[in-house]
Amino acid sequence: MPQATSCSNVYYCGSTIKEINSFHSQLEKWVPLQSNSFLDFYYTNAFSSFPFSATPSCKPKPPAKWVKTYGNHVPPNAVRGGKVDDLRIQFIGRAWHKDDLIPGAVVEIAGVCYVAWGGKSAYVSNYEVLVDTKGKFVPTTFGNIPPNALPGGHTAKGEVLYICRADYKGMKLLGKVHKSHQRCFVGHHGVEHKFSIYEIYVY
Repeated sequence: MPQATSCSNVYYCGSTIKEINSFHSQLEKWVPLQSNSFLDFYYTNAFSSFPFSATPSCKPKPPAKWVKTYGNHVPPNAVRGGKVDDLRIQFIGRAWHKDDLIPGAVVEIAGVCYVAWGGKSAYVSNYEVLVDTKGKFVPTTFGNIPPNALPGGHTAKGEVLYICRADYKGMKLLGKVHKSHQRCFVGHHGVEHKFSIYEIYVY
């Protein structure tokens, strides 16, 4: 019997998984319980004779899109993720620093991407910003990385860095998840802050 996939919209030539499973349930009610051999035959052969395909089709998500920019040239379709105050909205960005590609916070009014590294908050004027990507933040702790977490960068040694968001003094600040360190690191006012309870961006 075909197994449903994780896709939310799976069709078998016009029939959804839910409709097909309903049909299976009705069939089992109609056929006497002692007729297991018939059910075995049905599950083995029925899909080859029905007018729909037994192979589910999932439309894959488009890849996450990063665009290079600089200064206060933030695209209108940039993905918002954090907030310092009403004037300093944070967009999901990333930038090269110390040979690492680090997820961080783009603040348009400042014209930079803030990244956390080595106990400090650095700012980079040439960066990339995430656009047209409809993900979401979900809560997590320590080094627990969901399987659908979006990679946002990497260290010089090749370790993947993820996008995170943490609450700090009434603000929601963007930063990086360093799984081997089991923390979310964000930069603010020149200092790197680390959190064991935070949100991570999934897609």
